[in-house]
Amino acid sequence: MAKSIMQDQKECYITHSTLELQEHHVMNGPFRKKSEKYGLKVYLRYDVHKDTNYSVHQNVDMADLLKMIAQITFEKKYGHEKWMSEFKKNLLNGDECIGELRARLRDRCEELWQSKES
Repeated sequence: MAKSIMQDQKECYITHSTLELQEHHVMNGPFRKKSEKYGLKVYLRYDVHKDTNYSVHQNVDMADLLKMIAQITFEKKYGHEKWMSEFKKNLLNGDECIGELRARLRDRCEELWQSKES
């Protein structure tokens, strides 16, 4: 099992909670094994991972933001050509940065979480 290249701490990548953590392979479906191989995985709190409108398995926006962060992280280590060879799709426009994407991810999660309370 490869170590994550996306995070060092065992905490929810989005909320920073250390409760009810589950490992999430960012590149899912046919790319899950490559996600494991290259360490494209993060810890997520259970509700952020599955079964809620703000979870990465139920909300495409949340999943896509994580995939964009995965691409940036991967490319810093292996380069763009390797990304395209392995994952076949460029998810970036060219001006994204990890800090900005993580902030958008947290904001989107909070927005969706608050909408469930209404």
